[in-house]
Amino acid sequence: MNKKIKLLVLCRENENISELKTLLKKIKSSYKFSTSFSQGLSWLKKDRFRIILVDIDSFSLYPQRIEKFLKRAKAYNPQLLFLIISNPAFLNLARKFLGKGLSFYIKKPIVEQEIKIAVEYLSRFYELAVRNRELKEKLEAFNKKIESFSLIDFLTSCYNYRYLLKRLEEEIKRAQRYLRNISLVSIDIESLVDINEKYGEDIGDLVVVQMANILKKRVRGNDIVCSGGEGRFYIILPDTSKKEAKSFSERIFSYIAGHKFGTKSKNISLRVNIGIAVYPSEGINSPSSFIKASQKALATSKHSHNPITIYSHKLVFKGEIQDVESLQKKLESLNRLVSEGLVDMIHGFAKTIDAKDSYTGRHVEDTAIIAEKIAKKLKLPPQEVENIKHAAILHDLGKVGIEEKILSKKGKLTPKEMKRIKKHPLIAAQILKSVHALSGAVPAILHHHERYDGKGYPYGLKGEEIPLSARIIAVADVYQALISDRPYRKAYSKKEAIEIIKKESGSQFDPKIVKAFLEIVK
Repeated sequence: MNKKIKLLVLCRENENISELKTLLKKIKSSYKFSTSFSQGLSWLKKDRFRIILVDIDSFSLYPQRIEKFLKRAKAYNPQLLFLIISNPAFLNLARKFLGKGLSFYIKKPIVEQEIKIAVEYLSRFYELAVRNRELKEKLEAFNKKIESFSLIDFLTSCYNYRYLLKRLEEEIKRAQRYLRNISLVSIDIESLVDINEKYGEDIGDLVVVQMANILKKRVRGNDIVCSGGEGRFYIILPDTSKKEAKSFSERIFSYIAGHKFGTKSKNISLRVNIGIAVYPSEGINSPSSFIKASQKALATSKHSHNPITIYSHKLVFKGEIQDVESLQKKLESLNRLVSEGLVDMIHGFAKTIDAKDSYTGRHVEDTAIIAEKIAKKLKLPPQEVENIKHAAILHDLGKVGIEEKILSKKGKLTPKEMKRIKKHPLIAAQILKSVHALSGAVPAILHHHERYDGKGYPYGLKGEEIPLSARIIAVADVYQALISDRPYRKAYSKKEAIEIIKKESGSQFDPKIVKAFLEIVK
């Protein structure tokens, strides 16, 4: 070894001290001798030793003090290791301290080769322990960094939807404990799709970033701005009452109304709709119900002349019938119309997809068959099975907004083209959001490219954060794509495709869904 090994030797008998000094000089060690526990601890504070060599014979009358010393020594340096020597008469006492840190025992009389091997072994183990600790600290720091990235929306640098769910859960617990209010404000940019079509997606993205910057500058230090994607933002306002949240929303609305977005040559005026939900309120008992409440208030704003709406469990859209009997009659009439026209509507959308991309047209029909079978295998309710079937047919509807040259490209997509492709779930959700009859299919369509490990898009949802319907379509979609010819590759065999699905279970796909899938494709 090139470097001298630092040892602290605890020994109080002169004869033993002399013998140990002679031996330690021969093995390239740097050492200090201590004849008392207090002196030993003093040395430990001043220097970084690797090994403590304890001559048990010298302190055989003080076993409790030895144990206390070893504990305090480890507190100074957790990587510290112990080498214990003793006469055979004190073997039982020595055994008591084996395992207090990594211990090595040598029986007297001491042989030079034995102590050399012991010191070198413990020194090497010390180096590995230190290296392991350093790597562990780096890994923890790296994991924290990765975790922080997974909670950030890359376009706006705001927190994302996943963080919103996590933070709301924490804030609800805090509010319950301290009997405080939390307000959640949902803000939606009107006509963002129109802006993208008229000025291009770069300007649309710029507008969203500008909006994010405005919101971040106008919140308090403890407020949290999160991006919901596609021009929607959520702002968590801790310790904020309904009245205070409304006042805050009015200020934001007024500022946005008087602000110009875009560039100098492309000045754009925006209108936003705002929904407010306040905890505690009836029907709000979890992060998801809190978000749904603010979304319901937001939807009410969109369908009324009032751009700011506060959630109430009695909230109804303008024009809705509040009398229960007449409401039921209205729903029955609407349901009949929906049932008659829904199939035609879905097939009409499917033809739109087929006209844009013939592969996609065929692919969605086959995907729907597989997805429906998986849903039935999982014994989902009939309505949920229908929603999944509809979603499977329409899951690629957003590709109508993607250029044909990208859809049919034979080579690798550029980062810009990949970014464009990744927009298709959001485009589809935007198209269908106003089609009430298909509202049950929208979550699956929006999230079918999320991954079980959280590395998917558009929001990086993980595990059961992803709607079950989307997890089902993810498996059916990929399997059907694998066994189909694509512009850039030939189809895989059924056996090869199944092996790929199995391999991705637990990472890309929900293992529970994969298990059901494997049973239906036997």
